[in-house]
Amino acid sequence: MKKLRTMKAWIVEWGDDWRERVPEDVYILPARTAVTKVRAFMKHIYRNAPFLPFSDQRKLFRGGKAWDGLIHGEAGHIFLGPGPCVLRAYWVEDLVVQADDSSADVFQWTFHFHEVTERKTYVRSWLQ
Repeated sequence: MKKLRTMKAWIVEWGDDWRERVPEDVYILPARTAVTKVRAFMKHIYRNAPFLPFSDQRKLFRGGKAWDGLIHGEAGHIFLGPGPCVLRAYWVEDLVVQADDSSADVFQWTFHFHEVTERKTYVRSWLQ
């Protein structure tokens, strides 16, 4: 069996949402991406979220103080948005990408935050 190579990367994904309005997409940014670029990417994703009302989108496109209080970060984690619709980015050091038998890419990594450690898997199919 082939040895799997682990990579470092930024993972950007939507947090848990009880209203089930949040896209299930996961975005993977290269390890060399600066924190300022990760924040800018997150702002772009959040601003264009399908559940965000048009009036809120307009405010966020203006920028400036509209973003005050929406972005928080600590120790390799960035959070954007009021709960429960939170977009989060976090640094991982064990991302593994492999192809399965059905022409899909399988991404696996470990999520660490304070006392929580969770193994995550995301499957992206190219044939839809």
